[in-house]
Amino acid sequence: MKELSSARFHFVDHWKIVGTAEEAAGIFIRYDDAHKWWRSNFLRSDVVSQGDADGVGRVVRILTKGFFPYCLRSMVSLVAVEHYSRYAIEFRGDLAGRAIARIVERGDEVEIEFESYLDASKGA
Repeated sequence: MKELSSARFHFVDHWKIVGTAEEAAGIFIRYDDAHKWWRSNFLRSDVVSQGDADGVGRVVRILTKGFFPYCLRSMVSLVAVEHYSRYAIEFRGDLAGRAIARIVERGDEVEIEFESYLDASKGA
């Protein structure tokens, strides 16, 4: 029987980008593009389920590495949407937990706060 190693993480990331809240929201609605815009972290991302017209229920399978010495496989689901301002995301698999993306448009810039509570587990 394999032993599991586990680590608990709380991340709060802040990004400021030029664009609109609608453009920034697309990042969280179309999580399958993650490997294109965050190449150092996401190795692959594939849509499993499209979800509804707002993206709620959309499920994306991800393969991520980041700073870990191994790859992690997880499913990412968009579970709640407040258009262009708040997105709730659930992780299942090697990464398990939840995240909230908050988006505020200020002139021609967008401020994004991405707060996540994740457990990372991988077979030892």
